[in-house]
Amino acid sequence: AATIAGLDFGIDTVVNGIEVTASGFSDKLPVLLQHIFESIAADPNSTERRDRFPIQKDKLIKRLKNLDFESPVRQIKREWTHIFRESKWTNLQVEELEKCDFADFASFCQRFLSTLRILAYVAGNCTYQ
Repeated sequence: AATIAGLDFGIDTVVNGIEVTASGFSDKLPVLLQHIFESIAADPNSTERRDRFPIQKDKLIKRLKNLDFESPVRQIKREWTHIFRESKWTNLQVEELEKCDFADFASFCQRFLSTLRILAYVAGNCTYQ
């Protein structure tokens, strides 16, 4: 729905947190951002998150295990990126992820959200509210 309204957003991981980007020329951009941040701050123990956790965990584990089977060009690009980002999944971390359960995830979410700070760069026609 956001794309149809001319808005775009993305959520990505960075070394020390997450990066949320949103863009577009619409008065609905603040509504989109509010929805994104409310979703991030939602109860980590919700039934929806509990149900989706094993599915998302399995997808992540498969993706991480398959990294070594990518084409050599992609492997080099990924290694180059990790050199500068100083973040890389090791086999030991993948093994630890396999042991992780929903209680571990919920605990992490609470710790992460308790230290979350918002740093924003805003450009364009904006009003302070």
